[in-house]
Amino acid sequence: MTRLRELREKNGYTQDFVAEALNISRITYVRYENDMRNIRGPELRALAELYHVSVDYILEIADEADEKPTADDDGLRAWAIERVSNLSDPALERVRDFLTGLEAGQEIGAAPGAAHDPDAGSSE
Repeated sequence: MTRLRELREKNGYTQDFVAEALNISRITYVRYENDMRNIRGPELRALAELYHVSVDYILEIADEADEKPTADDDGLRAWAIERVSNLSDPALERVRDFLTGLEAGQEIGAAPGAAHDPDAGSSE
């Protein structure tokens, strides 16, 4: 698969390194790269994470890499702004509440501003 070779070389990885990262043998990885064997689902997901691209890009279904930013990526801010730029005001408010909760150390999924109240829900 040409795309696998391109991604590996672009990132400066050896076939041995990628095989080890996927927890597979080097020969299995070489067969993936040479299109002699279909990539299994777990390895496909691991490759997408390793290269920060979509599964569709690896499978050559998508032409654009649509690279996913990581926390240490300078493009993360631009990526986030692009994703929220067309949201409605109520949706933006929910994003703001979510981010404020993250900054405050609130668990993801907890209601904004919700404090743990041991008596909440009590019928006394």
